[in-house]
Amino acid sequence: TMKSLYDLPTGTTGAVSELVVSVDLMKRGYHVFRALSPSCPCDLVAFKNGDTLKFEVRTAYRRKGSIVGPRKANGPVDHFAFAILNEGVVYEPPLE
Repeated sequence: TMKSLYDLPTGTTGAVSELVVSVDLMKRGYHVFRALSPSCPCDLVAFKNGDTLKFEVRTAYRRKGSIVGPRKANGPVDHFAFAILNEGVVYEPPLE
C-alpha cells in the first residue's frame, strides 16, 4: 500500500483531508454531506442560506507560495478544497 502524509495509506490520508475540510465548512455554518462512493462526481456537498456547493477535496502542500495539488474531479464542482498540512484549508475559487 502506498504511504503518504502522516505516513498513512493514501486512502486514509484522503479521508482525513475530507474530514478536515468538512470541519472547516461546518465552522463556517455549512451543512455538509460526504460522498459514500469514490465514483461520486464530488467529495462533499455543502449548503447554507439556500446555496448548494459541490467540493472536490485534495491533500496538498505549498511550494514557493503556490498550492501543489491536482485540480481534477469526476464531475463538475464549484470549488476545489485543498487541505494543507499545518495550514488549514484553501478554497479555489475562494469562498465568500
